Amino acid sequence: MTHTESGFHAGPLGLRTGAPALEERAFGRLWQAFMTARVSIALALLFVHGAMYGLTHLSGMAWVVALCTMYLGVTLVERLRRGPALRGPSFSTHWISTTVIDVLMFSALELMQIGSISYTPLYALPVLLSSVLGSLRLAIGTAASVTLLLLGNAWRLSLHNSADMAPQFLQAGLTGAAFFMLALLVNQLAIRLAHEQQLTQRSEMAERLQRQVNELVIETLGDGVLVVDASGLVRVANPSARRLLGPGETAPIAPFDL
Repeated sequence: MTHTESGFHAGPLGLRTGAPALEERAFGRLWQAFMTARVSIALALLFVHGAMYGLTHLSGMAWVVALCTMYLGVTLVERLRRGPALRGPSFSTHWISTTVIDVLMFSALELMQIGSISYTPLYALPVLLSSVLGSLRLAIGTAASVTLLLLGNAWRLSLHNSADMAPQFLQAGLTGAAFFMLALLVNQLAIRLAHEQQLTQRSEMAERLQRQVNELVIETLGDGVLVVDASGLVRVANPSARRLLGPGETAPIAPFDL
């Protein structure tokens, strides 16, 4: 048995065993889902700020609209681009083009803030992306960068405001701590789910391998062997059984009615 199929490779005795293709496809679906979410957020930002610019015609809003347009283009390119095959172990180019760009984009919106819109919840996207699809180091690094940017923004506001800024610093610190907890918990959950998926795949591969071994043994037996279900339908018939049931081309091929 030398025939191979997609997602499997020939093992001992020519039997087909599992390959990491299933894990790669699952990771790819998650990656594309996050990339689609980034495009959706970019579209929403462009729509909201474009509408505000059309209504108010504020000079600073034109730069925000231009920034949102650039961000939409970047997310579209990344959505069409092939992502990493497996979880990111380090700060590779894929993560620079996703999490780093997202953090910088949302930080720029915070700096150019017009009105009372808060962009802090948007930081959850790069934190979740790095936690689910990246390593723990990448997740913690993303949460740390977000926290530093929030504290830096609070410090920047304190330079131009004579009022007590302690609540803003406290809010930035608590938000950063929440992002740290989110990164840690989501990353551990993602690792646990990936481990469970690997165990399930190994069990399925072991079951498939055992079934193929049984089929190979039956095929090589000199005695005729039929596997018949309760309704009298022959599911498996080895070559010896087919020779006994009919010579040459007249021998039936399973499945057939007994």
